[in-house]
Amino acid sequence: PQPQPRMSALRGRHNWLINLLCVQHHYEGCLSLAEAALKEAHGASPFALYIKALVKRQQGKIDESLAILQEAIKLDPRDPFL
Repeated sequence: PQPQPRMSALRGRHNWLINLLCVQHHYEGCLSLAEAALKEAHGASPFALYIKALVKRQQGKIDESLAILQEAIKLDPRDPFL
């Protein structure tokens, strides 16, 4: 049997695709993939939260966007991009 990859190696593996969908304005697909990444990481993915906040802002959901961005900052307060 093949050894299982470590969870830390799996986290962030879809970030490139989440980012690509976002910059191409495919917000529904982007949001869906960000949600899947968050589920996989048990909510501990600052990048997925950041992108989710961006999409919510694009959808006009400013308060929800701000709350999500604050969650991302709590996870990684030293990240200069958050």
